[in-house]
Amino acid sequence: MTNRPDLQFTKDGKRYYVEWDRTTSGREIGHAERIAANDPAHGGIELRIVDPYKK
Repeated sequence: MTNRPDLQFTKDGKRYYVEWDRTTSGREIGHAERIAANDPAHGGIELRIVDPYKK
């Protein structure tokens, strides 16, 4: 399955990935697992959970 990370970059020859998701999406772990499967030699995967601000 294809995953297009929200942000990806190369540093010191390693690929790094950042995913932004909401807590209600339930997709964050699946995204990280797909990235790791597609790039086992990755330099890091960061998951950022972002929810709307509520007063």
